[in-house]
Amino acid sequence: MNTSLITFLSCLPFLIYAQDIDSLKVRGIVNFNMKYYHIALDKFSLALEIEPQKDLFLYRGMTHQELLNYDEALKDYSKVIDLDRSGVNGYYKRGYVNYLKKD
Repeated sequence: MNTSLITFLSCLPFLIYAQDIDSLKVRGIVNFNMKYYHIALDKFSLALEIEPQKDLFLYRGMTHQELLNYDEALKDYSKVIDLDRSGVNGYYKRGYVNYLKKD
């Protein structure tokens, strides 16, 4: 194997911008914590296209809530409840958004 190919292969992980569900979730959480809500929303939505998971719906709902997109947040929190009826996060967050909306 020549040295150029070895160099290229050693750099390959840095050249590939991963779009797997875990990396999208992590990037979404990082952007959410940095208050880059529109970027976080995009990452969570992309991850949900790969595999719908309750925690992704929860994070996306929280992001919608921060952006004052209450109707979208309610949809995501309701999806959390559909996926986990015994969990409290979806119920709590949905109730809080309804309170914020004054419904």
